[in-house]
Amino acid sequence: MNKSELIKRFEDIEWEDFSLPRNPNIANLLHRAGYIEKMGTGINKMKNLISKAGLPPIKFEFDNFFTATFRRPKTRKKVIDLIKNNTKITSAELAGILEITVKGIEWNLAKLKEKGIIERIGPAKGGYWKVVEK
Repeated sequence: MNKSELIKRFEDIEWEDFSLPRNPNIANLLHRAGYIEKMGTGINKMKNLISKAGLPPIKFEFDNFFTATFRRPKTRKKVIDLIKNNTKITSAELAGILEITVKGIEWNLAKLKEKGIIERIGPAKGGYWKVVEK
């Protein structure tokens, strides 16, 4: 019977090459099928790749379940920096640079305008952005 709880306390786990699969048969099958490179390397590999990419660290939580939370980089800060460098930058250009949708950019721009951090001067076409220094 599977109680759906952690086998060991999270803080007590030595992560280097640690592997204690809940179902060794499934883990072994996935390993042989090529979905798992090496048992016990996933968490360290994730942490190293996230760090190399300059992204916020993964937040690990535990109670009866194990949760890994990946946080996105500070999109609004990047939007502000890009606007400071090019006041005539378009939503499409911002979306391309930040690799998110135009709708996502428009949502972030609306939040920045609501907070009074940026202003749109002039029309949608032909206007420019102004970062309000506080």
